[in-house]
Amino acid sequence: MLLIRIQGDVIGVGFRATTQRFAHELNLTGYVRNMQDGTVEIGLDGNQDNAHALLSKLKSAGFTRIDHTSITEQPGSTEALGFEIK
Repeated sequence: MLLIRIQGDVIGVGFRATTQRFAHELNLTGYVRNMQDGTVEIGLDGNQDNAHALLSKLKSAGFTRIDHTSITEQPGSTEALGFEIK
């Protein structure tokens, strides 16, 4: 599983719904959720190429500002059947 953290103007702007739509377009499974520190977390079952494809679509969407992203590998999977908004 990949854990992606996104910092920027990403809360209250439709970011999670857009992330879910792009994930469906890319046939990805996982989840997206707002964190208490103002970041967004994406849990993704996939590889680095999948993560970069999703981030590329999000950055080019133009409706929000992404200041920083980080991608870390975590053991296991998200156990999601599709791509969920949490």
